[in-house]
Amino acid sequence: GEKLRGGCRELLRQIVGDEKMAELKQMKESGLGQEELIAKVDEMLGHITDEAKKQKIHEYGPSCRKIYEDRCKRDNRER
Repeated sequence: GEKLRGGCRELLRQIVGDEKMAELKQMKESGLGQEELIAKVDEMLGHITDEAKKQKIHEYGPSCRKIYEDRCKRDNRER
């Protein structure tokens, strides 16, 4: 699962850019919950106008979302 997560993270970086990724990392480190982070990513992706990037979001978004949501559920159970 870690390789898939890494791939999703890299894909997200290509789509939203380094600046937005740094913003997300900072939010995560400040203790923002997984659901809030997912909402923020959705918001960022909603502002994408580049058609090639939109296609990537459409192709990979659902799979990446599932990976993160599954991890979120697992993390919550382990607490």
